[in-house]
Amino acid sequence: MSTSRDEVLERVRAALPAAWLPMPEEPEPDAALAEPDDLVATFTREAVAVGAVVHGPLPQGEVTERVATILRSVGAHTLLAWDAAELSVPGIREELAAAGFEIMDSRLPKDRVGRTERLLQLGGAEAGLTSADAGLAGTGTLVLASGPGRPRLACLLPPVHLAILPVGRLAPGLTHFLAKGDVARTPASVVLVSGPSRTGDIELTLTQGMHGPREVHVVLVG
Repeated sequence: MSTSRDEVLERVRAALPAAWLPMPEEPEPDAALAEPDDLVATFTREAVAVGAVVHGPLPQGEVTERVATILRSVGAHTLLAWDAAELSVPGIREELAAAGFEIMDSRLPKDRVGRTERLLQLGGAEAGLTSADAGLAGTGTLVLASGPGRPRLACLLPPVHLAILPVGRLAPGLTHFLAKGDVARTPASVVLVSGPSRTGDIELTLTQGMHGPREVHVVLVG
């Protein structure tokens, strides 16, 4: 016997193949964020305000050493990282490995037992290294699209997250970023990161790092 719920769900299923998501028109630029230097200054201020640590902007040739310095300062030796082709600084994975850091294999087996065992191993990663698809200056937010070579675990599982962000990827806000169509390649997911993970209990006690990294470091490049 068909119910109203069944009828609604059937209509949704029938409409899905022809559904489309309209992209917003590119908004007028914010007069206060008209120049690249303004975007850098605003992003840095807002990211620091939500608890992130911002480094740079640095020349590309200095990024690996700064990342290594940050890792040593937080006592991190084992890393989860995006693939070399997905990181914004060529050769950084190899250089970090040569410097003595262990980059863990983040690929997950398909079988349930193997997947569980690998996740338990990856839980020991002390830091995650990624790039970022964008930095939203108005809120100090990082945009990270996951997919092949871009494990989502790298920005969510370890207690420390390091993100490499070229200043050319800064945008005034989310609407400006979406208007460029940079996420049109349909990634597995898109994560928006605004500082360290936070949670509060019923007594309004704020705790960092309960559901994600307790430290977020952004290395600006350019």
